[in-house]
Amino acid sequence: MLLSHLWQMVYYLVSLMQRQNFLKEILEIICPQYQSEGYQKANCLLTLLNKMAKEKNCTMAQLSLAWMINKKSFIIPIPGSRKEARLLENFESCHIILTEDEIQCIDTQLKETDFEVFGGH
Repeated sequence: MLLSHLWQMVYYLVSLMQRQNFLKEILEIICPQYQSEGYQKANCLLTLLNKMAKEKNCTMAQLSLAWMINKKSFIIPIPGSRKEARLLENFESCHIILTEDEIQCIDTQLKETDFEVFGGH
């Protein structure tokens, strides 16, 4: 019985992998933030972050790190990377200054954005 179910699962996975959008489909199944509803719910937040990143002449990743650094003096984000370019990019985020209003704007948008994230983060 177990072997039968295993073969059915293997057949299903192989048929999925033969599709062009295999990875996208799998992510949509297991990660709600990658489903169209998740994109729609996060759109306001992403629009705000993209606008602020352009104004600050930085990436959204750098803006995210800067938000954490500027939010509280005792918060120290520890991003990881294996690529030197990403490490340098992350380091540059400490030069991005956010005003209290900008921090509050991000905080407010985060509170108003209601979407499920895989793993609950």
